[in-house]
Amino acid sequence: MCWQTMSIGKIICFLSLVMLACSPVQAQQTQDECTLSMGWEPWHPYQYEDEQGKLTGFDIEFIEAIASSIGCTVTYREINWARGLVDLENGDLDLITNANFTEERSVWAHYSDAYRDASIAIFMRKNESQQYPIESLADLKYTDFRLGIGRGVIYCDEVTELSADPEFKKNLVLIPTSELQQYNMLQVSRIDGFLRSITALKSLHELIGDDINLEVHPFRVGGGEQHVILSKRSVTPAQFERFNEGLRIVQNNGVLDSLLSKYF
Repeated sequence: MCWQTMSIGKIICFLSLVMLACSPVQAQQTQDECTLSMGWEPWHPYQYEDEQGKLTGFDIEFIEAIASSIGCTVTYREINWARGLVDLENGDLDLITNANFTEERSVWAHYSDAYRDASIAIFMRKNESQQYPIESLADLKYTDFRLGIGRGVIYCDEVTELSADPEFKKNLVLIPTSELQQYNMLQVSRIDGFLRSITALKSLHELIGDDINLEVHPFRVGGGEQHVILSKRSVTPAQFERFNEGLRIVQNNGVLDSLLSKYF
């Protein structure tokens, strides 16, 4: 139908619809919409499903608090750590928690402010740590100790550097990132120990019970500041700054300290 034959009423109606579709209010609402997709995998007490099947844990409550403070919603996708990093780099996932800083990842990931410090230890079977009186990880090169490290996990500079040493590589065994799977591999002697944040000791006790066959070697590998990493492909710099501001709000209003006390 040409303009000449349209009635005045139809023209007014048509123009009203166009103006409504292009109105600043609607454009602002679209711009302010905020939904973030987070990758998670079973890792008590950080990310896990409770007895009712509800997703919960320190990381979940932490991210929900940030999202609430900036008016965002979060969707969750269960995915292992290594695959999650690939999806994050490709922009198929928006964020993952508990990441150490690396130059390689910083190319494709926004790094949030640090939100907690993690001390890393070697978890072993009971009464075996005294067999390895080590003072550094490098000492393991002179033993037959099989050290389990999670696939795609960055622990600290010392582990990264030693992993490139051919002499040290013979001591390494790549294992799943699930702490329960790591514990089971230890019990069937596929490894002699595995690296894990010291906070995992509490969660493993809760998962397995009092008969847990586990101890922590007195040597500490080190620790590192933990960050949330967000995909540069799917999260714009402005959206990242908005997220980081929400993180600072949660730090400053006491919510983060409350969650740390609750879970650790």
